[in-house]
Amino acid sequence: MKPFPYIRGQPTEKTPPLGRIQPRAPSKIISTWLERSPPPRGWVLAPLGNVPHLSVEAARSGHRVVVAANNPIARFLLRQHAQPPQHADFQSALATLASTFKGKERLEPHILSLYATECPHCGKTIPAQAFLWKRESPTPHAKLCRCSHCGNSGEYPTTPADTQKAAQYQNNPLYQARALTRVAPPGDPIRSHAEDALTVYTARAVYALFTIINQFSGMALAPPKDSHLAALILNACYRAASLWEHPPNPNPFTHLALPEQYRENNVWFALEEGVEAWAAGGDSVPLVPWPEPPPEGGVSVFGGPIRDLAPQLDEKIGAVLMAFPQPNQAYWTFSALWSGWLWGQKAAAPLRNIMRLPSFDNAWYARALHSALSRLTPHLKPATPCLGLTHGDKDFLSAVTLAAHSAGLSLGGLALDSAGDSAQLLWHPRPKPAPTTSPKDITSILRASGYGQLREMGEPAPTLTLHAAGLAALDAEGAFPGGESPPSATTYQNLTKSLEDTFAYRQGFLRYPEVDRWWHKELSLSPLTLADRVEMTLIKSLAEEGSSRSDLEAELYAAFPGLLTPDAKLIQVCLDSYGQEESPDSENWVLKPGDAPTARREDLKEMAALLQNLGRRLNYTPHQAAPLGNVRVFTWNDGGETAYTFFISASAILSKIVLKSPQPPPNPWIILPGGRANLVAHKRHYHPPLDNLLDENWGFMKFRHLRGLANDLSLTRDTVAERFEQDPLTYDEPQLVLGMGR
Repeated sequence: MKPFPYIRGQPTEKTPPLGRIQPRAPSKIISTWLERSPPPRGWVLAPLGNVPHLSVEAARSGHRVVVAANNPIARFLLRQHAQPPQHADFQSALATLASTFKGKERLEPHILSLYATECPHCGKTIPAQAFLWKRESPTPHAKLCRCSHCGNSGEYPTTPADTQKAAQYQNNPLYQARALTRVAPPGDPIRSHAEDALTVYTARAVYALFTIINQFSGMALAPPKDSHLAALILNACYRAASLWEHPPNPNPFTHLALPEQYRENNVWFALEEGVEAWAAGGDSVPLVPWPEPPPEGGVSVFGGPIRDLAPQLDEKIGAVLMAFPQPNQAYWTFSALWSGWLWGQKAAAPLRNIMRLPSFDNAWYARALHSALSRLTPHLKPATPCLGLTHGDKDFLSAVTLAAHSAGLSLGGLALDSAGDSAQLLWHPRPKPAPTTSPKDITSILRASGYGQLREMGEPAPTLTLHAAGLAALDAEGAFPGGESPPSATTYQNLTKSLEDTFAYRQGFLRYPEVDRWWHKELSLSPLTLADRVEMTLIKSLAEEGSSRSDLEAELYAAFPGLLTPDAKLIQVCLDSYGQEESPDSENWVLKPGDAPTARREDLKEMAALLQNLGRRLNYTPHQAAPLGNVRVFTWNDGGETAYTFFISASAILSKIVLKSPQPPPNPWIILPGGRANLVAHKRHYHPPLDNLLDENWGFMKFRHLRGLANDLSLTRDTVAERFEQDPLTYDEPQLVLGMGR
């Protein structure tokens, strides 16, 4: 594979609408990739259509984009991203809805009255923000209130009036039936699946939502106001589901399973929250229906699967963009429900079959992805770059790479952020069938790839990195099980079993579970690890002119591409050790003054003088040995024998010191700046073989501690060894800034 530098991207500043179920990917990845490697003339294709902001980002970069979006919810989100409404647009839509009537009562007070409760402090009637339910309980046991009269807020027990109000909606089948019929009529085979999905809504939530949806359906609003109101109702459908755990849990919704304790959110408040959730503003990009060709910087939307679009492309495509979210039952089931609720049975029809699936596992995903890509690849030119973004779960990565390979794509690049659990893959259509390899060869290929990856890194690798190296090797050798056939569940299981069986102790691989790192028993420790090389490169960048954090990251990713991508935590701890912002208002990072070469040379001279003077004072004979590069080496001798050995270093590069001879010298101590302590501890933490070696024989001392010892006139030969150990190195996990890590 060619070097493929990782692109960090930027996380969105606020959670996007439907953020707990919507597939997500950082921004700036697509635009950066398109800028660095402009595709040949042609359109950019988003064949899966499931992460709308990526398609819009490509359009805003000046490209013509065509999106295949079979999911009505995904198409709706694409329109909102491409032509973002203003805050006032949503406020106006909400005001229009609020002014309609349910019978003789305005809609807003009617919906709020469903959640009416008594303030526990002042006794006034107020709408509760939410009611709290236990999974197996028939009534809510607590409520969340914020009183507009007395200002008190908090969680309080429910009253008999609260439980009675909740119970009065349980025996109202009319709205339940309407919720089901909007997705599937009576007698339809998928109706039972819709019934199962509806169980994650309380009866009161269904009543509130369909009172609102009935109003919306009868309003006949003109575009774009109908879309503005649909967006608010979509947010209410999302917030009204009983998947919101209490206390809050930030993890995505992946399954339709009620938490042990969940919130029943106030549906009208959910509409109001939608104003802030959806309002984005920003520049619009042209949005046209397929087959109308998009203008430069515009998007053409095909409302169907890629298998139906692909034959119409006629080799127009210059690049392909794909995001692979992990299988998510909640996302797809809600997409079917909400499409039917907002736009009727016809809108939900494309998602009918997906509601029947008993599970959304990785084996299913491999087959589904193969089905989509195998219809596309015959219509792509051989050199067409296909970028894929995926969450870095090792088994899911196996499913994605297996599906792409079997669909006729050849992996040309794989960059991995193992700590942030994300992968970026670059494929090209394969011009001819891949050679087949016997199952026996798969183990040999995987073993060699893992061994080679560890040797290249010179340090233990995360599980995800080893698996990614193995998958890349299988692709290069055409050795995926199943060849180019659609991957069956058995094929996927054979692949994951081969990976698990190869990266195991019986194949020579040693796992350190406390840090999820692997080493190989036949490998010797390296005198220069990947972490050491990252440290050296970052120092050079800071010492020259300094750069913004994003530019420093980009330099490091270019220097260490693919599976060598530096861990975000390592970058952060290196910056904490060596760098500082140039000024309070500057985004430029520079080398700390104390780490300038001249300053560190003076420090080394000072430490050398302190060691010599302290040694003489304790009646040792100090001796300066030959340096190890920039590391000064001293011994304290006693009667012709070496009592202590000292290595004075300004950096955290340890291996070249520790591995300089087969046996450690007598009483070895590494003396380094205090600012280097956490970097050393970080390296040791993630390099257990080196850490074990250091634990057996080596000590560490900070410059400041040596200064203190040199000034301590009570120090004696009997106490010096104990005093050396009184300021040990400790490890603090780095605090990642916005934009680094996940």
